[in-house]
Parts: sequence; structure tokens; C-alpha cells
Amino acid sequence: MMNFEENISAISDYMSQVLENYNSLRGKKIDLSQTPFWDAVIISASDSSQEKGYQLQIQEKQERREVPLSIPFHVFSDPPGYKIGCGGSTMFILEKIFEIYGAAMYNMRFLLIPAGGFSQRLPNLSILGKLFSPLPFGESKYQMLDLILATYLPFLKHMPPGVFLASSDAIISFSLSENDTWTFENEGFTALAHLSSVIIGTTHGVYVLPDIKNGDGGSAFMSECLRVLQKPSIEEMHGKGAIVKSSSFIGKNILC
Repeated sequence: MMNFEENISAISDYMSQVLENYNSLRGKKIDLSQTPFWDAVIISASDSSQEKGYQLQIQEKQERREVPLSIPFHVFSDPPGYKIGCGGSTMFILEKIFEIYGAAMYNMRFLLIPAGGFSQRLPNLSILGKLFSPLPFGESKYQMLDLILATYLPFLKHMPPGVFLASSDAIISFSLSENDTWTFENEGFTALAHLSSVIIGTTHGVYVLPDIKNGDGGSAFMSECLRVLQKPSIEEMHGKGAIVKSSSFIGKNILC
């Protein structure tokens, strides 16, 4: 089992390779039969004005050859009127995808990025969107969109047709093994998780897992999720079984 420093180094090396792999695809037409990638990338917007702004920025990225050129990008804004949250927006987008692709969508893999709303903590990004915030790396201009497109590439070989929902403002780092046997083939929803300190758990969502004695030896494993705690206290995490006591899970990713 790797210690903390070895685990951090492995994640850094792995993510560097992930970015290199994505960089080799930028500005090129992808043959999906040879190179795994999303059949389409879907982005949500809060209203028609934001939708137009996102479309213009995607068009500029395509003209600068900063994204794969053969992959369709779709931007959909929420319908006007009352909103029922991001879940309602997602259902609306799934309906729009069906209008475009029909029954063929059931054989496709979509990357869906909810990006509606206006940033209040980063007002400089409230108009153009956090999804297009510039990042200080990459040979040509990298934005959060590029990082998201790169980050989840390794999941494609584990993913059958379906929709992968990715946050527009979260930077996710991990390392996977070539020996991993897990897949996203279970029906319903699969969520990503990782072990963390109880202090961090008090400000995030926490998954409660069954009492699993050890993983399967890979870098990630599948588990049932018994319940989700939202920003729980340390006492609540102990009381509801959210504390993992086995050291065999250190450095592993969890899918539930």
C-alpha cells in the first residue's frame, strides 16, 4: 500500500498523462471507432442570453482549434418561468437530446455539464461563466471546459452508453490502474467518491457505505451507498456509520 507522499506523486503523474492525452486530441477530428471520446458534449445555461454567450465562446475555441473538432457541442438554456432546480434542468436537457438524436441516444455517451447561474463568489466570471475561466497551464489557452474534457477521458473505457454528469467548477484529481475491472454498467446512478478527513466531511456531502472489509486490489471499487449526509457534524458521521475504519481503502477511489 502506498503512503501519502507516494499516493500524491502517483496522482500527479497520472493526471499529467491524462492532460497530455487530451492535448493530443485538441484541434483534430476524432474517429470514435478508434479513439474513445464523448459522442456529444452538452452544456446547460440559465437563460437565452447566457446560452448565446456560451455558444460564442465554444465557437471561438473551435476556431482556435482548442477542442476536438468533430465532436458536437450543444448548449441549452432553461425554459423561462419558474425553475425546479438543477434536476429539472437535467430532465429538460435529456428531452432536448432526444429531440436531436432520437432513439440513437441510447447507444451514445454524453458529457453533460450544468453551467447555468451567475457566480457570486467570483464576480469576474459571472458573465462569461466559470466553465470558461482561464487556467494557468497548457500549451495553448486552457479553460475549465478543457480540464473537464480531459479529466474524465479515462472513464470512457468503463462506460457503456449513457450520460455522465460533471460539475463545471470542480477540479477532480485521481489515478486509475490498468487492472481495474469496475464499470458504470449498473442501472441507475453511479456517483464518484473518495476518502477524506472528517473535518472536510463537515463541509461536503458524505456517502455512508456498507461495512466493506477490503477492496478488490484495484485503484477504485464499486459499493452500494446506504445514505447521503449533507455537511454533517462529526458526531452525526460517527452515529450514522460514515467513518471508514479499515486502512485498506487509503488511496482508493469509490464509485457508489
